[in-house]
Amino acid sequence: IDLNGGKIIFKWKPVEGAVGYKFILKDRSKAVYTVETCEDKVVALSKELIETNITYNWLISGKTADERYFEYTGDFVLIK
Repeated sequence: IDLNGGKIIFKWKPVEGAVGYKFILKDRSKAVYTVETCEDKVVALSKELIETNITYNWLISGKTADERYFEYTGDFVLIK
């Protein structure tokens, strides 16, 4: 996760054999942003979507060509 000007950038390493990725960003009660991508391993969000001092959870999931499911999660707080 990187903050670059007015963008919060999520980047990840490719999963071998992945045919697509789904990225979800949630606050405590709902999804704030969701996108499905086939090739990109980066999501750039406007900093305006994120409130300071609130914990957000991110989820990157998908399947491989041989139908294996993968999921990676984490959280972050923007403090200024």
